[in-house]
Amino acid sequence: MLFYIILMIVITLFGYLLCNKTEFKYRNGLFVALAFGFLCFLSCVRYDVGFDYSYGGYTGMWRQVHETPFSDFMSINIEKGFILFLYFLKLFGQNYQIMYAGTSIVIAALAGWFIYKYAEDKVWGFFMIYGLGMFYCSMNFIRQTMSCLVFSYAIIAAKKKKIIPYMIITLLASTFHKSALIMIPMYFLMQINLTNMILTIYTVISMTVFFSSPYILKIVTKIWYGEYVGSYHITTGNKFYYIITPLILFAVLYFFKDKLCKKDKTNMVYINCAFFNLFFYLISCHHRLVDRFTLFFEPAVILGICALMKILSDEKKQPDIPRAERSKAAKLHIKTGIITATAVMIINMVYLIENGHGILPYQTIFTSDDFKIYSQTLKGYDNIIEEPVD
Repeated sequence: MLFYIILMIVITLFGYLLCNKTEFKYRNGLFVALAFGFLCFLSCVRYDVGFDYSYGGYTGMWRQVHETPFSDFMSINIEKGFILFLYFLKLFGQNYQIMYAGTSIVIAALAGWFIYKYAEDKVWGFFMIYGLGMFYCSMNFIRQTMSCLVFSYAIIAAKKKKIIPYMIITLLASTFHKSALIMIPMYFLMQINLTNMILTIYTVISMTVFFSSPYILKIVTKIWYGEYVGSYHITTGNKFYYIITPLILFAVLYFFKDKLCKKDKTNMVYINCAFFNLFFYLISCHHRLVDRFTLFFEPAVILGICALMKILSDEKKQPDIPRAERSKAAKLHIKTGIITATAVMIINMVYLIENGHGILPYQTIFTSDDFKIYSQTLKGYDNIIEEPVD
């Protein structure tokens, strides 16, 4: 557990020193490349990390791809975008670690470029994308993480009110995990101006859905996710402390709604996504299955917090306002940073203490005897060399 905590603290501290205490021209790009590059390496060489790593999960999918001719790939009952990607990786060999390396590279590239291109504060962007659990999730829910990161670029289209690019990106994301389809109607909800009245209506609807969710899920699972009927994903829920972090993050963004929207009125998309992130976390307290939908909203929450921290940071540096006002702005910036960082650390500790996504213990292919034996078996399978007889 300490490994993950120390890793986050060290990389975040390194990023703060590099991006805020140096004048190096390419410091932001260098930080993002190093941070996500290192996470990519750790993910590439992991062994038996993540609940879905086993032969019943992604390793089993890899075997199925190798046993199925490409002409019959439609017969594999998995999202076809992901299956086609596995067939591409198959060109590089049969060792299943190729799959984990390939997916890790794509995930790191999508996440790193998203933070570099769109997060106004790169260090906060890294801290949140790691701290909110996306790194942990990427080593377990591989398809869903890839789908989420593909969809994250649709958020930018939503801000620009470009519905066609938004829908195209969302449909592309659904070829990696069908849960992305829920984001199609969300485009219209993202555009609503979240006033106090609208928030009140949303709250009433949310509580109604929360208390009636068992009946709603019975209807939903008849047409979608039917394979989960009666499973613990439906019958059990997350602990209520899971909603602490999304509640705080939404409260922070909503409290500073005027500042965010004064700078850019399309930032309302971030605030709306923060609410729906909280909504699905709330419903997941009854049904674990629902918490996977929160992934699609978290990139917008991350961008919202990054934008807010940049606004508060700029306010304390404005030379044209009285020193007392700058001092007040500086204190507000610090307080908001502490509250937000604490919220992120809460969910991070929850994942680690409960071993969310099966990330503990972390081990690599370099230290695993099982993987070494498996690799030697593959070598022998390709080219059996008989020992000379005396």
